[in-house]
Amino acid sequence: MDKYISITDGAYRTDKPKKPPVFPSISFYSRVIPVVIGASLEAGNDNWLKERWYYRTAQILENLERVGCNVEISGLDNVENLGKPCVFVGNHMS
Repeated sequence: MDKYISITDGAYRTDKPKKPPVFPSISFYSRVIPVVIGASLEAGNDNWLKERWYYRTAQILENLERVGCNVEISGLDNVENLGKPCVFVGNHMS
């Protein structure tokens, strides 16, 4: 995943917060809908490889940051080599 986002000490943090656009929802959804559709088509054709998952995840993350979200993800070193599917559930936003 380091190819797509910068992970340091098992964590990712937004590098430089961006100023949100005037209409953040429109900006976000107009960019994310094609990502979700593309990912859905890839998964439906049995082409859903780990590398593509990383790429699509990085695209969503980039678009969140583009509309002004600051992201901090810690503990990535704990899940890097799981080797099996898992579900991530965030417990809050702050």
